[in-house]
Amino acid sequence: MGFTKAEIENLSNLFLSVNDENTKLAFEIMDQQDLPKVLVTEIFAVYKLTEDEDLRLKAQKLLEKHASSHIQNAMKWRLKLNDDGSLYGATEKTIAKNIDRYCDGKELIGNKLATAMFRKFGVGAHYLLNNVSEEERKNNLQTFVEGTVFKLRNVALTKFPPELFERTDLTEIDLAGNKIKTIPAKIKVFEKLK
Repeated sequence: MGFTKAEIENLSNLFLSVNDENTKLAFEIMDQQDLPKVLVTEIFAVYKLTEDEDLRLKAQKLLEKHASSHIQNAMKWRLKLNDDGSLYGATEKTIAKNIDRYCDGKELIGNKLATAMFRKFGVGAHYLLNNVSEEERKNNLQTFVEGTVFKLRNVALTKFPPELFERTDLTEIDLAGNKIKTIPAKIKVFEKLK
C-alpha cells in the first residue's frame, strides 16, 4: 500500500516536528511500510538531530534498509548541524555549508533538513534564506513570522531578506544580532511598523 500525496505531507510534518511524540507517531504509521523516497531527508534529519536514542535507532534501521550508499555514508559524517553552545559550536554559515555537503548527492533536500534544524534547535535560518530558490525563500520567510512580527536574530544576515519587503503588513521587525550595517530606504513600505 502506498501513501497519498497528502499522507506523505502529513508524515513529513510529523517527522520534522519539534515534538518527539509526533516523530514516534510517524514511525508507527511507517511500520511495515516501505520508505517512500520523498521522506528520506526527514528520516535522515531524525537520525542526525534527535536526542532520543530509540528514534535514532528506528531512523537508522530505515535508512540502512532503504537509503542509497551515499546517504548511508553520510550517516557516518560528523559535520555539525547545530550550535551545541560550546566554544567551538558551529556558526550559521558553517551549518549552511554542512547542509550543502550532506545534500550534495541531490538525494537529501537541504531545505527540509534546515527546516527540521530550525524547528528543533533554532539554527539553519541562514540556509533557509540564502541557499534555496526564490520560491522556497518566500515560503521559508513565513517560518519567522508570527502574526505581524518578523523575528530572526543572530543568524549572520548581512542584509534584509528581499522577500521581506512583500510583507507590508508587518508591525515589528527584529533582526538583532545580525551583521546588517544599514537600513535600506525601502523600509518605508512598512507603514504599520512600530
